[in-house]
Amino acid sequence: MDIHTGLWISIAVVIGAIVIGAVLWDRRKRRKGRSGTVVPLQGKRKGAGSADTQPCSRCRKRRKLTYYANDAGVVSGLCTECKKVLERHQELYPM
Repeated sequence: MDIHTGLWISIAVVIGAIVIGAVLWDRRKRRKGRSGTVVPLQGKRKGAGSADTQPCSRCRKRRKLTYYANDAGVVSGLCTECKKVLERHQELYPM
């Protein structure tokens, strides 16, 4: 093995290491972009309403909810107005 062959092998190894490092760095960067269910709290605190309000299952207005189940076992979070309307049509069981 002469000196030129060793030089080319060394260059190939360095280029391969750079390519592998770039691929791993790109994967890590993409994973940080889609963090799944982790939500930064600073962005959610502004304009999200108070912590005890959630959207109603029927009217989607943000209010304090009470959870009820119907005869089929379907659980719904309902505000007081929607509970009164649905109570006329079906039996609701508090959770």
